[in-house]
Amino acid sequence: MGARSCRTVSLDSAAKTTGDGTIAHTGRIKAYYLSRNIDFMRFSQNTFNGETHALQRDGVIVSMRPLTDNEVVGRYMVIFGYGSVVFFNVEDERMQKEFLEQVKPFCSSLLMPQRTEDYGIRIVPGLDDWAEVAHDHVVVQQLDLKNVRVISGILGVSVAMDYYDVMVEHMLEGFRCMNAEIERDGKCTISKKELFKWIATNNAIQTDAVSRLRLLERSETAWRYAQYSGIWEALHGEFDLDKRFSNMQYKLELVQENTKFFLEVQQHQNSGRLEWIIIILIAMELLLGLYGHVEKHMEGDGPSPLEVIHNTFGGMFDGNENAEAEGTDPELSLPDAAGPTCRGQRNIGGEQI
Repeated sequence: MGARSCRTVSLDSAAKTTGDGTIAHTGRIKAYYLSRNIDFMRFSQNTFNGETHALQRDGVIVSMRPLTDNEVVGRYMVIFGYGSVVFFNVEDERMQKEFLEQVKPFCSSLLMPQRTEDYGIRIVPGLDDWAEVAHDHVVVQQLDLKNVRVISGILGVSVAMDYYDVMVEHMLEGFRCMNAEIERDGKCTISKKELFKWIATNNAIQTDAVSRLRLLERSETAWRYAQYSGIWEALHGEFDLDKRFSNMQYKLELVQENTKFFLEVQQHQNSGRLEWIIIILIAMELLLGLYGHVEKHMEGDGPSPLEVIHNTFGGMFDGNENAEAEGTDPELSLPDAAGPTCRGQRNIGGEQI
């Protein structure tokens, strides 16, 4: 893309880089994370069908009507399908809540508490560079739809990552408690159903990060226009999205290793339990058989239970007992291949002595 046309500056140096030093507007950007999914297509058709809006691949930008005739900079609300809502220059919190209430019916499920991200914006038409990024605000020459798309995309992803990071931390804390329980008692009390839920959550987070938040992709606007690529790269670095995504991946790998370990523990416990069930069933079958012989013996139609036990288990020891009584080893009592030999005779050189 060439050299970046966007620099990171401090609050005090922002005015020094302008052409005439005039700041046309100072406002705020507020991002919310409402839900894992928002039907932004249906929302734009049913709610703001009279407003000017621009549909994107993963969201919609709504241009709000000006509050006064003297309003120079526009007000925008950006709704993303992955659950983030970003306001530009809508600083009245009551008004923000009213707009959010209109969005909530189109959410798959509301999240509580809601994650938020706050950032400042300045519009300076005489700015030397196309844009400048500081730790708490961004300075642009104009707030057009492309700037709105790039800036809202970064803040929307950032606030969504905050939510996912909290989910991963919650799972790690749960595994920490279970590991402590095994270390203390040697037992695992979590059910396999609960483990499967955590595995599904872990997979869903990885899928959302790659396919919905598109953390591995560059903004379409940044790909097409060099000046917007500069502001995208600067904001992407300012919010540490790459580092945060890398840290989240590492935590997800820890979750995978823990779920694998606890599934193996569950399998070991189930196999041990199955062995005991088999032993109990065999013992019950033997007891039932003995009970039947007892009934027959009491009626005078069968052998006694002791005889049954002796016939069943004692026969294998009869051969050994007889061999021991004769002083020979039953396993070594093999017939002589040369036939019987008289006692006291030796065969030397083919002659008997």
